[in-house]
Amino acid sequence: MKVDVSLIVPVYNVNKYITRFFDSIDEQTAYEKQINTEIILVDDGSTDDSGYRCEDYKNNRGAIRIDSVFKHIIVIHQDNKGPAAARNAGIKAARGKYVCFVDPDDYLCPEYVEDAFNVAENTCADIVLFDAYKDKEDEAGNVAFEEWCHGDCDLYRIDKDYMVQLQCGMLYSRMAPEGSDTSIAAPWDKIYRRDFLLRNDLFYREDLKVLDDMVFNFECMGKAEHVAYHHEKLYHYCVRSSSITNSFKPDRPIHDRYVFKYLKNAIEEEGHSLKTIFDEDYYELNTFKLEQAYYARVIKSFAICCRLCFFNEKCRDGNLRLQLKLAKGYMNDEVYSDAFRNIESDMIEWKLRLVRIAWLLKSPRMLYILHLLQEMNR
Repeated sequence: MKVDVSLIVPVYNVNKYITRFFDSIDEQTAYEKQINTEIILVDDGSTDDSGYRCEDYKNNRGAIRIDSVFKHIIVIHQDNKGPAAARNAGIKAARGKYVCFVDPDDYLCPEYVEDAFNVAENTCADIVLFDAYKDKEDEAGNVAFEEWCHGDCDLYRIDKDYMVQLQCGMLYSRMAPEGSDTSIAAPWDKIYRRDFLLRNDLFYREDLKVLDDMVFNFECMGKAEHVAYHHEKLYHYCVRSSSITNSFKPDRPIHDRYVFKYLKNAIEEEGHSLKTIFDEDYYELNTFKLEQAYYARVIKSFAICCRLCFFNEKCRDGNLRLQLKLAKGYMNDEVYSDAFRNIESDMIEWKLRLVRIAWLLKSPRMLYILHLLQEMNR
């Protein structure tokens, strides 16, 4: 059977949300439009009923023919290795002309598969970006819907300058072509041509414990020759905590630094490639942009680590002196210091400029006050 789109779904302990996700799969308009869809559920060692729920969904609603179109469901069970490994298992098992990466604690708009597939087919793009809704749920269960948009109109681009801008945006969203606070590094607001991924050996880095999706898309944009943007909201990204710091682990700085080392090498390799494409002026301009995006990403991660230090539940032991000492250690770290020394201040948002001033003053107490004010406004 010819498969048009493979939906790759990493599943881990999402029993509470997976029914709504399955319902959104069943409600796809693609089946009525002769678009064969394959759903690959990768159970990544779930310890709740998620793995069983995947099998139950496959057995009761899988391989269903709707007119002449199939919705085919595959379930893969593996030991817990993280979302990167789960997505890679899905890529290897996929048969679709295109692949999408979606999360089972979110859900899809009915037109998700149909619209993404049609734009990809009409543009012949390697990657198509599209918009989403950000569903913010408070502790009382009330949900506010925000727009998650990357631009103002549909686009199709083939120029390398634009791809470099997208790479910059993967690292720091304000340096994207349509710079804003909306991240373009997520995997679920895109559809990828599968042979493009396989031809360029593009897989998620399983050794990266954080930001693996950002690195994956950075590398994808570096290889892409045709990219399109579809200005329609097709996905619901669900945020269920009023404070994102609760999701971070105390060893986050260690994992961040491992990512930065990898990214720095990747940017150097990208620079060698750009030298064969651009004249000297354009080469210097684009490598400068990539370096500045890298430094901005490092500084943003520094700010996140400081917020973790001050406000994560595991760090809330009431000992501010120890927290300030930990933040001081971050300030003296060479990776962060290198970014603060080399960033152009006008490249970063005002909040991070204040963070940079705190670093220049070597004042962890100023960092604490800045993050306290930010936390109070959440």
